[in-house]
Amino acid sequence: MKVELSVEKHGASVEFRASIVHGLDEVKTIGFMPGSS
Repeated sequence: MKVELSVEKHGASVEFRASIVHGLDEVKTIGFMPGSS
């Protein structure tokens, strides 16, 4: 299992992305932006 973390800036807000790779081709991406409701 491999976990990749990335951070993207969208103007004043920041989006965090965590991609979890299972096996060869299964990828689950979790994205969340703190402060956005």
